[in-house]
This record gives sequence, C-alpha cells and structure tokens, in this order.
Amino acid sequence: MQRTKKRGGAIGISLCFAVVLLYLTVFSLHTSGGGIYARYSSEVEGEDSARVARFEVTETGTVLTNDIVEAMIPGETVIRTVSVENRSEVTVKYSVTLVNLTGNLPLALSLEKISGGETDGAAYDVLNVGETADYNVVLYWPDDRPEDRCAEYSGKIDQVRVVLTAEQTD
Repeated sequence: MQRTKKRGGAIGISLCFAVVLLYLTVFSLHTSGGGIYARYSSEVEGEDSARVARFEVTETGTVLTNDIVEAMIPGETVIRTVSVENRSEVTVKYSVTLVNLTGNLPLALSLEKISGGETDGAAYDVLNVGETADYNVVLYWPDDRPEDRCAEYSGKIDQVRVVLTAEQTD
C-alpha cells in the first residue's frame, strides 16, 4: 500500500495556532480588566446650588434736554455729568460713548472721565462691585468758521445719545 500525502499540513497547523492565539488574547483582555467589558461600576449622589449672579449697571444724570440744545448759540459750551454705577455682584468692563443722532448742528462732542474705575488698557474701563465712575459730557458749538454761525441752524435742535455698553468680566 501506498501512503498518500496530504497537502497543506503546514498551513493547517499555522491556522490552528493563529486561532488559539486570538482566543487567548481576547480571553486575557477580558479577565485582566483592560479591555472589552467594564468590571466595576460606582454611583455617586450629590446636589449643587449654583445661581446666576446679579448683573446691574446703571447710568444716571441729566445730559441734555431739548430746551438746553435749542438755547445753544455758536461758541457756547454745555457740560453735564453722567455717573456709571456697578450694582452687580461681579466686576464689569464697560464703555461710554456719545452719538449725535441727527447731526443738525455742528456740535463737537467729547467725554471726559472725572473719577472712578480703572482702565484695562483696551477700549473698556473696569468697575469693581459697588464702584461708580463719573464723566463729563461736553457739547461745544464751534464759532471759528463762518459756516458754523449761519442762519440755517436757527430753530434747529440736535439729539445726542449717551451709550453705555457693559459686560461681565471672567
């Protein structure tokens, strides 16, 4: 009798070895806790009491009324004081600007800081809790040019708005 050789014997042994190695790898990952399933779990109970801080920044002061602007004449300066107060529970950064809404009169607007707050080196000032900052709002009607004194401005009024922009600092 003649014996027949089976082909692929080395391949069959290699495949068997690879399957056993794969099974051992998966089993060791499972039992060592480093892989497939979570072996432990825990539960924690607690409560929080967070709340939102109060945010309140106010601007006070009578800047301009119609009778003041109507009574202005060329060469006159009107100065009014505006206060900015931080009634918040947090520090705020803010800016105060003047806007000429109509542009009917050739007024020069300026804002001068009198006291309070600190400048942060940018376009904003900083107010800590409870602090107040005071500003002078200056309106000047120049009279050095003839066109600033012409009759077309007679009876006209102008509207100037003080704009306060504030935001909470981190």
